[in-house]
Amino acid sequence: MLTGLSANDSYDTVLASSNAIISGFKTVLGANTFRIPINETTVNTATTWAAYKGIFDAAISQNVKVIVAYWLPPGSNHVADTTTWNTMWKTVVDAYVSSDLVYFDVFNEPSGYSATAFVTLVQQWMTANPSVPANRVIVAGTTTDIDVNQQGPPCPTASSRFTFMIASGTPWQLRRPPSKRTLAPTTTGPSSLNTSAPVSSCRALRLR
Repeated sequence: MLTGLSANDSYDTVLASSNAIISGFKTVLGANTFRIPINETTVNTATTWAAYKGIFDAAISQNVKVIVAYWLPPGSNHVADTTTWNTMWKTVVDAYVSSDLVYFDVFNEPSGYSATAFVTLVQQWMTANPSVPANRVIVAGTTTDIDVNQQGPPCPTASSRFTFMIASGTPWQLRRPPSKRTLAPTTTGPSSLNTSAPVSSCRALRLR
């Protein structure tokens, strides 16, 4: 999605480029969801965020779901300034909490955190963003999103939806429509798993 965009692009340029790419995703791949990264610089720089919103707005206009996920800046392994991080997330939530098509991935691959520390960070995020519906919050597994056992109960419950999966095959196969993919449950997850959903770019996610 970001390929070909420039830091100096206007909102209209980003919107037009995103509309074309998303249309291709739908037509060629049968995709209905994509994930897009954010970080403090992306959102807290007003001109950058104003243009970046073109990606979200293009998706929403085409009825495509967006998973917005926090990516650490290069060279970092933890949030350096929680105030700045919270400001970033508040800006994103305020802009898109009203759209049922936008999902919030609190932290992609929290490799610099222990399971306990990451759970605490997520709890703080939930407290700071109470307007986000629970079923649109994605909580990654620890380290490289590989294990969500610390983040929730050992088996799915009525209030928690789990999707544990590993996609086998080449990166090209991961771009194929869901009916053409081969999915297999992880060995660390619960015994009752949903392996029919489209694969995410994360290997293990807890969807609350």
